[in-house]
Amino acid sequence: MSAEISPEITAAVISDGPIGPQVQQTIVTAAMNAQKEREKFVGTLNAKMSALSSAYDTLSEIQETILSIKNKQWQKHSFDEIYTICQKFGQRQSECEKVLQERQAQRQTGHARIQRDSVPDLQTYLYQKEISKYTVINDTLYLYDNIRMECRRIAWWITTCD
Repeated sequence: MSAEISPEITAAVISDGPIGPQVQQTIVTAAMNAQKEREKFVGTLNAKMSALSSAYDTLSEIQETILSIKNKQWQKHSFDEIYTICQKFGQRQSECEKVLQERQAQRQTGHARIQRDSVPDLQTYLYQKEISKYTVINDTLYLYDNIRMECRRIAWWITTCD
């Protein structure tokens, strides 16, 4: 109650004295405001969940592509097939870049909204026990690096094997 309404009102409520109409009205108004803030926070959480779900759906598809190609025996494929695989990696790199751009935009608009609304930093609040506060960005960069390593491996195989 103290956090949502005020320490003064909380002290008045828990004291043994009578609560006057003005204090009662203040309590009702503060409770209604607190409810609106909770509803707004739930909306923010739902938007965050939706954005995370969308990002991780894309990242899962990218991961599946990497895993399906990672252990191929290149000598069994023609250069045209290898070229097609490299193009697919290029598409997946572009998808990683898009996810990174979207997350960066969401971070920036989210931080601007948080500063405007004077609410605690949502990222810090949600991920306070995690090492990284931006898990989607970290995971996307990890996949992006895997794609680059696979492209280098393919290029090495093409240039060193007959």
